[in-house]
Amino acid sequence: MRRSDTVSFAASADNAQTATIDGVTYIMEGSVTLDGSWNSPVTHVTKSNSPPIGSGWPTRGDTDGWECHSFSAFDGLGGKGFLRARVTAP
Repeated sequence: MRRSDTVSFAASADNAQTATIDGVTYIMEGSVTLDGSWNSPVTHVTKSNSPPIGSGWPTRGDTDGWECHSFSAFDGLGGKGFLRARVTAP
């Protein structure tokens, strides 16, 4: 989940998906191992005002300032994949 009205996520040089709003940067990274490099391709799948089914998160309204995003690190991978979210602020 991230702030609404954030600039669209875009792929960075290291295959992460990145977006920034109000000086806060959201970074979604992928890896095939938990102790390796985080440079596997990540795909931004969808954006919604509703949380993922089965997540247990409450349904969000259009005006509460937050939106849900789904990502995948499995495109092109033959097996497992891991995602991590990083948020940075000045």
